[in-house]
Amino acid sequence: MPRSVLRLGPACAGVAMAAIGAFTAIAAPAPRDEPGLSIHLVPASSEPCDIDQRALRCADLVHRGDPGVRQYAYFVLSGFRGIVTVQFSIGYDPAVRVGQWHPCVGGMEFSSPDWPASGAGMGITSSRCLPAQGPDSLLVLGAVEIEPGSWGRIWIDRYTHEVGSQIETCDDPPQQIDIQVRRMGLVRVDGAHPGRVVCR
Repeated sequence: MPRSVLRLGPACAGVAMAAIGAFTAIAAPAPRDEPGLSIHLVPASSEPCDIDQRALRCADLVHRGDPGVRQYAYFVLSGFRGIVTVQFSIGYDPAVRVGQWHPCVGGMEFSSPDWPASGAGMGITSSRCLPAQGPDSLLVLGAVEIEPGSWGRIWIDRYTHEVGSQIETCDDPPQQIDIQVRRMGLVRVDGAHPGRVVCR
């Protein structure tokens, strides 16, 4: 059966193309930041921060740990276009034995005196913009050591009781964007099912 073909005159074609252009502008808004902070659990078989950030994707993140081995809990930022500052807090169950903090990005740190104790806050400010390398790229901020025999959960929390976790973008002027609670990661170091996966 022959196909029907609709032919438009020049005037109608111009109107149609303008309508398509308008629809495209509406359907494809400019990308916006919706930051999320995940925790990625890795056996501590190498040096901290010895991780290929450019190849790391959300599907690679591990949210269940092995309590029989020493682990690194990496803090991984997603859903951003470019940042100069990020601030967040850490929380964990009493049976989780957290050791030293290892920063993985350059910049100035401002943290609670007892960091990385549960409930303590960390802020990282870079002297330059830290851009996303692509729409699905992640930024590894740093890692804490998890000692063998740990049991329970680690999670991202509000920076302080008064101030939420947030990023400051590279825009001119910069924007401060809160990290929503649903975008704060929670994992288990003991192999049980994690409570909240925020990076997809």
